Amino acid sequence: MLVFTLNYRFYRKFGFPAALGCIDGTLVAMKKPAENEERFYCRKGYHARNVQLITDADLNILNVDPTYGGATHDSFIFNYGVIKAHLEALTNAGEEVVLLG
Repeated sequence: MLVFTLNYRFYRKFGFPAALGCIDGTLVAMKKPAENEERFYCRKGYHARNVQLITDADLNILNVDPTYGGATHDSFIFNYGVIKAHLEALTNAGEEVVLLG
């Protein structure tokens, strides 16, 4: 039922069928870490975390993944995080779902 509700909101507001939410990564600045500095030094020239966020059609936050350092690409976070597995499970169960981003 939640999948239908999220899909319906996106379709009603924006005309996107099957959309569960929007996904993006954002760099959150931080102090230089004591260890593994290279994992946190981002392409913009400072230390950061690359935080993945998913929002619904009303901009409510559905998921946050702050696990990775700023040197990590958004696609890596998606491919190795739990969200991809959840979307695959929904698809395998016959749901038509996408994330916009």
